[in-house]
Amino acid sequence: MNRQKGIALVVVLSILFTLSILASTLVAQLAATLRVIEAKRNRVKVFHIAEGGIHKALWELARNPDYQGEAATALGNGFFTVTLEKIKGETNTLRIISTGRLDQVDARHPKQTISVVVKVAPEGTPRSLTVIQMTDD
Repeated sequence: MNRQKGIALVVVLSILFTLSILASTLVAQLAATLRVIEAKRNRVKVFHIAEGGIHKALWELARNPDYQGEAATALGNGFFTVTLEKIKGETNTLRIISTGRLDQVDARHPKQTISVVVKVAPEGTPRSLTVIQMTDD
């Protein structure tokens, strides 16, 4: 009788051990999946922040031909920096570069840079902008 109780105890402990291993594996897999989802969500957020910087620059350029860009402009839970470069060999053509970041800057919170090439209407004509090319990294 005691021997049967001992065998039953070993079987129950083996089952509990196996179940605890399965549960810990499941929890570890869930945590890894949540980290991947957070990273993807953050990449989408910084893309939209950088895109907001492009739109702000286009708006500013349409109003003010002397606009030179801006640094660390808050947008949502992040910020963007916009720089402008003249394209060599092209008249009235600019590259707008916008980099978006979340408020937290570390490896889990990436940055995104978007670049747009625009043709600006010549001085003395109605202000208009034509987007020629858009790239992101």
